[in-house]
Amino acid sequence: MVVPLFFLLGLGIYNLILRRLINIGASTPARLLALAGLSIFLGNFAMYEWGDHHRIVKAAYRMSVLMIGPFFINIPLLLSFIGSVVSYSSGGGFP
Repeated sequence: MVVPLFFLLGLGIYNLILRRLINIGASTPARLLALAGLSIFLGNFAMYEWGDHHRIVKAAYRMSVLMIGPFFINIPLLLSFIGSVVSYSSGGGFP
């Protein structure tokens, strides 16, 4: 039920906003600015409707730290850094 609803929402946004900008010959930055404004509006509407209470997952390892001399290294951040370097070097990054 959610997928058809969001498909119709995207179709409506395209027909109401983007098609009009394309028809009048608006430049690409103007279209991107309209979509950025729509994104800000939708984000603020969601925050108004459902609240801005941020929730985080409290896992046992989220505050684990590796001490190397005087340095404290957060292990989850270190693992995400290593994963991003591996992903980038295996061809998943920008050329």
